Amino acid sequence: MLKPPALYAFGPFSFSSELPLPELPASTGRGLPVRIRLGNVPLTIPNPTRESPVCTASRDELLLKINGVAKYHIAAGREVTIQPEDASSELDVRGYLLGNIFAILCHQRRLLPLHASAVRVGDGAVAFLGDSGAGKSTLAAFLVKRGHRLVADDVCLLDPDADAPHRVIPVAPWLKLWPTSLEALGREQDGLVRTFHDEDKYKLPIDAGARVSEERLPLRALVFLRRADAPDAPILLQPLSAAGTMVEAMRFTYQQYLLDWLGLQEEHFMRCGLAIDATPAFACYRPWGFDGLQSLAEKLEGHFGR
Repeated sequence: MLKPPALYAFGPFSFSSELPLPELPASTGRGLPVRIRLGNVPLTIPNPTRESPVCTASRDELLLKINGVAKYHIAAGREVTIQPEDASSELDVRGYLLGNIFAILCHQRRLLPLHASAVRVGDGAVAFLGDSGAGKSTLAAFLVKRGHRLVADDVCLLDPDADAPHRVIPVAPWLKLWPTSLEALGREQDGLVRTFHDEDKYKLPIDAGARVSEERLPLRALVFLRRADAPDAPILLQPLSAAGTMVEAMRFTYQQYLLDWLGLQEEHFMRCGLAIDATPAFACYRPWGFDGLQSLAEKLEGHFGR
């Protein structure tokens, strides 16, 4: 027999979930309500805009099949039905729910999830964007270690309809780090939960004192992490034009490929324009690797202040 749904807080949402989500704090019931239930998903949805063997989508509904894990039905940013496959790992079922499915809920609610990590600097948030392996989470971890508060890891969520002081929605229960990043931070992986059962990446919980409260923040800057041409090149912060910032923000939107499936490409352009309006943005060229992260953290503090 299923237990009664429990309430969990995650970003702007209050999850009422039949699936236990031990990674998340309890919700007080505030936030956008999302019902998460376990059961059979529908075979199809009305009036699909795109169909494939693993994904069927319309503007407000999406069916997604993750082979070996589960089928997910996401409706109007308000309900998720999960049909786990036989012998699937519950860790994987939760991992996709709190990553890919979370991003789909955000898109359906017309929020803007950027593929970024962010920390609080002064009275606002500075977000770090880049390709996988660019060091977004590790840089955020270094800055948290230096006394900054974590705002987001992997998904930095913006509300395009909010006024500037309330645009960034904190989403920061943990940092997802590889063992090499944990080692660079002086942390052990023992006792940490993996992101997926077959992936050597771990969730590092953030102490309550280092976590941003529920308050929303202004977006102070976007920093796009790029590899310098030479391993001994100096760290360079190069301002981006408004047009260049738009291009990069659209490229680094989380689950950006699904926007075409959802029929939201044109709306996505408008959301990006509203969300990052007049926000300073920089291309940050730096040598790759951990050795320069301390210098990079100091460079960013020197530029943006503490």
